[in-house]
Amino acid sequence: MQPKLKHRLHDEQSEPPLFDFDIDEANEADSETMTDVEEASLHDDLQQQTLTRIQLEQLFSRASSALVAESTNDQESFKRKTTIKVPKTSKMITTPFPPPQSDRQEDFDISIEELKQFAQRPAGQLIIDRYSPNDKEIYYALSTVTLTFNQPMISISSLDEQRNPEDLGISLIPKVQGQWRWIDTKTVQFEAKHRFPYSTKYALTVDKIRCVSAIGEVLQYLPDEIVSTLKPRCFLLFDQKVHMNEIFKHICVVHGDGITMENKELELLDEDTAENEFKWYLNQKEGNRQEYIAFTFKNDLLKATEYTILLTQDCPSAEGPLKTTTEWSAEFCTYEPLKIIDWFPNINDEDQQTVGPGQSWSIRFNNSLDHSAIKKSIFKVEPILKEKVLLGIEHTNDYSKKITILNNSQPNTVYTLSIQPGILKDVYGQTFEQDPTEEPIQFHVEESNSPLYGILRGESDKDGTLTALVTNLMTGIPIDQATVSILNQKEMTNQQGLCTIGRCKPQENTKKEILVVEKGDDLYMEVDIYPSRSTDDVYVWHVFNDRGLYRPKEDVHIKGYVRLVKIEGEAKIPTYAQGVIDYIICDPRREQLQESKVKLNRYGAFDIKFTLPDNVNLGTGYVEFRLPDSKSETTHYFEIQEFRRPEYVVSSMIRSSTAYYCHPTVDKYVVISCEGKLFAGGYLSDASVQWIVQAESTTYTPANRSDYIFGRAQSFSYFSRRHTQNNISYPKKHFQGKTDNKGQHEIRIIYHGIAQEPIIVRALAAITDLNSQTQETGRDFLIHPCRYYVGFRYVKSCGKKGEPVRTEVIVTDIDGNLINDILIQCEVIGYGKEQKEDQNGLTIFEEITDEQKLTVVSSNKDAVILDYIPKLGGRYNISYSVKDEQGRLAMSSYKNYYVYGGKEKEKDNDNDNEKETDEHE
Repeated sequence: MQPKLKHRLHDEQSEPPLFDFDIDEANEADSETMTDVEEASLHDDLQQQTLTRIQLEQLFSRASSALVAESTNDQESFKRKTTIKVPKTSKMITTPFPPPQSDRQEDFDISIEELKQFAQRPAGQLIIDRYSPNDKEIYYALSTVTLTFNQPMISISSLDEQRNPEDLGISLIPKVQGQWRWIDTKTVQFEAKHRFPYSTKYALTVDKIRCVSAIGEVLQYLPDEIVSTLKPRCFLLFDQKVHMNEIFKHICVVHGDGITMENKELELLDEDTAENEFKWYLNQKEGNRQEYIAFTFKNDLLKATEYTILLTQDCPSAEGPLKTTTEWSAEFCTYEPLKIIDWFPNINDEDQQTVGPGQSWSIRFNNSLDHSAIKKSIFKVEPILKEKVLLGIEHTNDYSKKITILNNSQPNTVYTLSIQPGILKDVYGQTFEQDPTEEPIQFHVEESNSPLYGILRGESDKDGTLTALVTNLMTGIPIDQATVSILNQKEMTNQQGLCTIGRCKPQENTKKEILVVEKGDDLYMEVDIYPSRSTDDVYVWHVFNDRGLYRPKEDVHIKGYVRLVKIEGEAKIPTYAQGVIDYIICDPRREQLQESKVKLNRYGAFDIKFTLPDNVNLGTGYVEFRLPDSKSETTHYFEIQEFRRPEYVVSSMIRSSTAYYCHPTVDKYVVISCEGKLFAGGYLSDASVQWIVQAESTTYTPANRSDYIFGRAQSFSYFSRRHTQNNISYPKKHFQGKTDNKGQHEIRIIYHGIAQEPIIVRALAAITDLNSQTQETGRDFLIHPCRYYVGFRYVKSCGKKGEPVRTEVIVTDIDGNLINDILIQCEVIGYGKEQKEDQNGLTIFEEITDEQKLTVVSSNKDAVILDYIPKLGGRYNISYSVKDEQGRLAMSSYKNYYVYGGKEKEKDNDNDNEKETDEHE
């Protein structure tokens, strides 16, 4: 997992609480500091009076007769047409349901016993179907671990009881705060309370003996475990009762050469052995004990051979006279004798025939090796020189078929490897016997480690040409005598609006250029000119519309030009395209609105107009244009929207503009308010307000200190897509309220606890009026972990073992001012590997660490120098921390600082693609 530096507070009895926040509604006491003058309520200025019946009748009588007639006019209310439905990809089935009696099939009886037997059919051996995560190294925040079996592990009624998975032998080491829960009857998941801590190696273990499914099957094997034998036991299960001896007569076994083994070479397994070996299949139902046959082989099978089990036709049943009419077969293979299949480097390999001096060699076998049988003494390398050539033998479980040879080889030498026969074994117990007649294992070492690359210069590209077309913006008529300039070269357009600029090649290695067109007082500039080259005749389209954004029932005008660019020699000559264009108009949901044709005029131009229907779907519509003869096409897009002006405007504000800091014991709060105002005047009162507040860790660089590193950073050489920095996100908090008579609503965000990094809190308010119109407004603020920040920078991008690594460190306040006399604590942790030999002489690499703790006092004049001497070669993680007067902590860290010069495990570019690689950016 991705390591995470964590500061340890040794001088405190108990750790302070971690950062957390909550939401509450602001009260009147919080509102006192917002403003000194409170606006009077709108209702205070109104003198409300209850009208009598006579006064109401006099008021209604003032309405004109025309208004009364209009109100009583019997007209249908306006209703917009239903929006066009999304096209369906399925077909409409016209068959009525339920189907008519004539089309129904005849009823048939269902046997309950048959259904029970079908439900109890064997489901196979219990295995682990999948698990997550399945990566060896995790570079993201991990919160869950999931394990799925192929059979139910608990009953459905036990899901609510939360059966402890540890009863099934499932455990996670080391333990993490959290709980196990069953997602379904086959899947169990561990959910961490927060997340899995970084810099920790976790192991998810399953005890095969204790892991029993709900139907009584024991876990047979774990992932990547291999089970094999040369005397397999075969089990055939039928769907009905059979006579074992009769079926045994119809079984024959054929191996790779087409040779059929005689039936006398097979033998039936006794009932006890069969029930013990195939217990799960036989326990599915009682009748299974009369529906199977189990047999094995009397003699060992041939190695590296494919065998086929045949069950011939005419096999009898014990339940009736009918016999099978077809033949049934199944295949299996036996393992091969232990042998070497490849080595590296290999002179016969086109990709890697040689290696440099000192680079490791490797040999690959066809079977996995028995690690306990590998000894350094059985390997011999010739020629034997004054210096020892064979330095070590390495074998790991990850690559169980591969042996790596560490050496002290010399340049321009061919080395021959021999292995003592009869000692090296594979997991099947076979010993390695080197055939002297086979090709010897030889490693060719070249003269130098550094490859030499030759330089071959070809003919330089000729200066290109640029062709420009200038037309009138309103009419599209070509403009002649216009000046076109690019790269300090100018040309005039002809009557067709065309001009070609020769020797158009940038002086610098850049892609973007600026094209300028001038005529009279008109000036046009086109930026970001990218060069392109075409080798075939192509059609070039230029399509545009009059507005780009349209309402339903509005007209859309689209105009376009089509040019045929012909390649004649080294020239590209544009000509006017001719023909008829087919076009299809579609709405944003791909519903076809119209299909038509348009003919190109003599200038290769076209112009179309269409009206959007009232019930068109909103979004991005498009028109597909196609020249049928030339197979050239293009698509033009436009927007369809309803222009609904909001009736109100929203805003938000944070009451205080001061800086906010974490506090270990005292609760602090920030008041945020939102407001809605009507465009017609007045406030949006009694409107629903939905608040969403979210906090996450972030980075903060004080003013004018961008040349130093603040927060978390890591070496560019270790950076990849999987090594992205993960911010800590806190759970979202929701709050709902209503605006007051001033259109305002306030909340109080209460926070407490400390964090080692700055926290950004974002508050978003969604205000909805009576017409269900919703508008959002938001504010965010920063909570500093400490009154001070510590920043650093390295003098060199990498270090060397045994030589001082120098860093420049500063302590500033939030405004970037240097602070004096602040203690800076530095924690250095180095990770390397130490080469050793085990009891068999095999080379192993043990992980070792180098931990150092340094202190230095800051200065308000300049950066202070802090040096540390790395004792290992490998990667180092460094953290710098400071505290303010209240004990709050601020930290900056650097991960994977590379230090060379140590005994790192060598990683060769092996040609067998077994090496795990990283995709670096």
